[in-house]
Amino acid sequence: MRVIILGSKGMLGKALQEEFKDSEVFAFDKDDIDITDGVIVKNKILEIKPEVIINATAINAVDNIETDDNFYNLAQKVNGFAVGQLAKICKDLNVILVHYSSDYVFAGDDKNGYNEESLVKPLNKYGETKALGEKLLGENTDKFYLIRLSRLFGPTGTSEMAKKSFVDIILDLVVIL
Repeated sequence: MRVIILGSKGMLGKALQEEFKDSEVFAFDKDDIDITDGVIVKNKILEIKPEVIINATAINAVDNIETDDNFYNLAQKVNGFAVGQLAKICKDLNVILVHYSSDYVFAGDDKNGYNEESLVKPLNKYGETKALGEKLLGENTDKFYLIRLSRLFGPTGTSEMAKKSFVDIILDLVVIL
């Protein structure tokens, strides 16, 4: 199976490459391909002819997105509009799209939890950008899988924007008495 993994140097992208090691994987990060440039993305997909594209890209600097308009605008482009554009390209080329989103699309106040039909109600700007991506995904293709994550556990990615895993963050916060 021919697979494109976008966001390949992040924690999730690195783990996905390991999981798909028995497939023919084409792994790209932001230095390799600008996901916000539809022409470049479409040309790369046409060149590779994958069966599946896995989108593990995200601007997930939650605090910065809340306070810095430049980060928010970038997050809207990457987490939102680029997902819709990628979905349209996948539909046009008959490619399955796997997209990773976030539990931040929910308010977190439903004591019974959430399921696939739950309405999104983001509490912050980051959640808004991820909800926009989900909306545009569903509007632009019907051959997709949407996976919502909460926290990631594992080795830190190699991208300069890669975040530490939840476990590493907690370990950094532990003070030995």
